[in-house]
Amino acid sequence: MLSLRDASVGDALRFARTCYDHLAGRVGVELTAALERQGVLVSGEAGYAVGPSGSARLEALGIGLEQLTRQRRPLARKCLDWSERRPHVAGALGAAVAARCFELGWLRRRDGNRSIEVTALGRERLRRDLGVELGS
Repeated sequence: MLSLRDASVGDALRFARTCYDHLAGRVGVELTAALERQGVLVSGEAGYAVGPSGSARLEALGIGLEQLTRQRRPLARKCLDWSERRPHVAGALGAAVAARCFELGWLRRRDGNRSIEVTALGRERLRRDLGVELGS
């Protein structure tokens, strides 16, 4: 039997968490879907590619694509989300997006587990700047 605390942590993890160094849960999946709708990410069988307007869009968010492509890791790959059963973006780009969201104060890490909190500013800016609808 789960305690109320265990259930609350489970709900928090399903909503927003880190998966290694990138975003996962509902927030990670919805952010990835928004980037696909905007053409920043183009989904393919092998993973994700950055779309023609992606570089400029990422620069506007403060993410330099050129430096990400110089890393030894894949630029953008699909990572199947265990709670949503849909992909979220991983790789150098996934890590950079997560780091930028933390840097801007849109997200905050919680103590004791991998769940993260979406701040009030984060909800507004994710919706306004990236088209991510998280509901209430």
